[in-house]
Amino acid sequence: MRWDLEVVDTYEYDGGPPPTTPLSLFAGEADPLVPPERVRRRRAHTRASAVFHRLPGGHFYLFDRAAEVCRRIVEDVTAHTRRTVATRAPAPPAQEALQAGASRPAVPGSP
Repeated sequence: MRWDLEVVDTYEYDGGPPPTTPLSLFAGEADPLVPPERVRRRRAHTRASAVFHRLPGGHFYLFDRAAEVCRRIVEDVTAHTRRTVATRAPAPPAQEALQAGASRPAVPGSP
């Protein structure tokens, strides 16, 4: 925990472009130190999707809701992965690729 606090105390934003990493944002509804609206504004720190979760509790809501937080993270990652896969262009069928002059991929054990 000491190292975590050191990171918080010494972090300096370098002003670079926002990352393209999706975010799962969590806040305790009654957190007096980091209000939910402050957490929600972190959406601006990514060019990817950001999902905001507001959970009952204060600053240490996580201790009572660890299983729920883990479940929601898995749901967020799964949803993002499905969206990413669905938006990719399908690869051309193998026969069309061969007719277009593409080389046949090497198959172990074949001539």
